[in-house]
Amino acid sequence: MKRAACPTRRGFTFLLVLGLLALAVVLTGVMLERQRTQGAIVQMQMENIERHHELLSVRDIARRWFQESTSDEDLLIWSATGEVATAIRMPGGQVYQVRVSDGQGTVCARMDKADRLGMRDRLLEILRRLPEGRPDLIRKSGPIQISFNGAASEVIDALALDDVDMAGAMHRLRASGVADREAFITAMESAGLNSEDYAWALDLLAFKPVLWRLRIDVFEGDDEPREYTVLVERRVNVAYVYEWRSIPMETFVPAAGDDPNSLAGADDRVDGSARRR
Repeated sequence: MKRAACPTRRGFTFLLVLGLLALAVVLTGVMLERQRTQGAIVQMQMENIERHHELLSVRDIARRWFQESTSDEDLLIWSATGEVATAIRMPGGQVYQVRVSDGQGTVCARMDKADRLGMRDRLLEILRRLPEGRPDLIRKSGPIQISFNGAASEVIDALALDDVDMAGAMHRLRASGVADREAFITAMESAGLNSEDYAWALDLLAFKPVLWRLRIDVFEGDDEPREYTVLVERRVNVAYVYEWRSIPMETFVPAAGDDPNSLAGADDRVDGSARRR
């Protein structure tokens, strides 16, 4: 005669099945979440690759346009007005809008660019006098000279060191409009300064910049524009690109250096002998 199944055994089997089902649900959820995470990582990597290639494209297009389509007079006008200098339509439908600003109004932190000991000491003192937490007032590339007309007021104050008369004269000159070397000398002498008081400043100041910052906005469809900035210098018939960055990410992408010998390749300059792509 068969014995009836024990109720306790049936209850244990039921709980075991429920536990296995719960475990299967949890494992399935973990696997799905892992797949979603992996998919998001792959998507992010693809977007970063596309962004990187677009950044290189922006650099090359800006360099080519700067070299072949601009003059010093045009750059000064575009910098003063802030208007769009050009709009370049790409085969893929993107539109690159370029604006120009003075890129030399900041202080160069490269001490090897100062060719005299006195200038190096003066430059270090200027850097020490800049406000803390203002990396926008410092650059790592380009000529040692500071653009007088493009410098921020904080840079002008640092340039004057402790000379209140010199600081006031420079600010008044800046407020009067675009200044040149002769106007600077006149302003210093009108403030009662001797040539020995400001001769060092003439070595550190430029009144016609050669370093320019190009702001490039990339428009594509109805998306928000992607923003980039390129720091480029013109030397005779050669355009040197020092920095190219994305905004607002502002990931610094250094060039190979700013020594002409290290920039001899077509990747970092454009001239008559540069390789066309």
